[in-house]
Amino acid sequence: MQGDEETVARILNSLKFRPKGMTITDISRQLNINRNSIAKYLHILLISGQVEVQVLGNAKVYTISDRIPISSMLSCSSDLIVVLDEDARVIHVNKGYLTFTGREESDLIGRKVTEADLPLLTTPGIAEMIEECNAGTGTTREVEYDGNDRTCYFRLKFIPTVFEGGNKGVIAIMEDVTSLKETEEALKKSEERYRTIVEDQTDLICRFLPDGTLTFANSAFCRYFALPCEEILGTTIYSYILEDDRDIVKAEISGLTGEKPVCVSEYRVILPQEGREWRSSKDIFWHMWTTRLITPNPADDSREYQIVGRDITREKEREGMVKRYYKYMEFLAQTAMNFIDMPPGTDIFRNIGKHLQILVPEALYIVVFACHNEDSDITIRFDGGGPIPEHFAGIAGCAPEKMVAELAGKGWNGLLQGELIKLNGEMEFLLDGIATRSQAKKIKKELDLGGIYMMGLTAGSSLLGGTFFLLPKGSELKDQYVIETYLHQASSALKHFGAVDEP
Repeated sequence: MQGDEETVARILNSLKFRPKGMTITDISRQLNINRNSIAKYLHILLISGQVEVQVLGNAKVYTISDRIPISSMLSCSSDLIVVLDEDARVIHVNKGYLTFTGREESDLIGRKVTEADLPLLTTPGIAEMIEECNAGTGTTREVEYDGNDRTCYFRLKFIPTVFEGGNKGVIAIMEDVTSLKETEEALKKSEERYRTIVEDQTDLICRFLPDGTLTFANSAFCRYFALPCEEILGTTIYSYILEDDRDIVKAEISGLTGEKPVCVSEYRVILPQEGREWRSSKDIFWHMWTTRLITPNPADDSREYQIVGRDITREKEREGMVKRYYKYMEFLAQTAMNFIDMPPGTDIFRNIGKHLQILVPEALYIVVFACHNEDSDITIRFDGGGPIPEHFAGIAGCAPEKMVAELAGKGWNGLLQGELIKLNGEMEFLLDGIATRSQAKKIKKELDLGGIYMMGLTAGSSLLGGTFFLLPKGSELKDQYVIETYLHQASSALKHFGAVDEP
């Protein structure tokens, strides 16, 4: 045994003065010892960690290991450390563990873990982990420890090691992770509170990645788009935006930085439909969105954005109504002045027709006519053009303008009310005396007509004239009160002029 120790010492001494290392052959020649013996001793030194080996081609070069005394290393660590031999006996403990347990080093050295009743190391399941580590597999586990005044959490690491001499052992490192656990728990509670607040919000809230993929949507967002959360997550935020606005949205989002992390904008949002983007214009809504970059690191692919949005469609509609109101008031003021300043001999019926073309630009056909009170005859004084006059001419043999026709009793009585009336597509009586009922229906079908509106120009119980206009199918007459107001204005002008005959 003494000879082995002397040989080991000679090998280590030779390596000590050769910092670049020596091969087995180099050491064998220098010490005049058989190569096989040198290889055996180097293997033992390698296992014990006293030497290191580096393979260079076919040769193995051995050098002295850079070693730090374990006692010095353990005393510098803030973790709790216990060193055990292969029989789970304590061979070293650092000051941190002694302070934590309130024990003396002399009470622990040489005793087995189970005999010494060591805190943390006697937790159920730890003995099996120590055995597994002795077999060469390091393990890690978190344990909960109930102290005197609070609960602590430790992360236990068991590292297999080899001591000088080749004996195996285990280093148990116990890291206090209580602060980390408390921080994680506080973060978890904070996130739960945040989610609760977000879920209770009536605003639409969502988060998405730089490519637009949605990673979170609150209940309000899901309810608004009438989709379950699992169907929304994974879709792109841009699929909920009108296609005409998508490039604007993408440009604004890509422009967000750490210096400018927020933008507030108004966009048009759609309700996604299977096979098409929206059913009609009624499925397009105005939204105000506040978009925030919540991880402002341009170099980090984990960037994420958050949107808080709300539907402002009604506000937009009210804003539009106010604008239209001022526009129409200006229009009515202008037409009133036109009627007042109208020179003698002006064709007032033509003026009324031109004004109606401005008020009802979607109309396919507008007619203004004069009435003769002694009978139910009317004279068409303004013909709005379009495809209908060709049908009139084909049936009656002349253009509608200046045509004299007899108005049916139903139409006459309706005009006398002096209100705008929707005829629900009843075109037959309008052509009474010009075309048969079957011809009238044919005209309506060929032109794909929708609503037919009419209103009389009255002065008391007298019918001075009237108008009717035809809309395309699916179209609704907007702002009817403005049209009625204008036609009342026109009735007053007719009464003032007292001119219902053709000039």
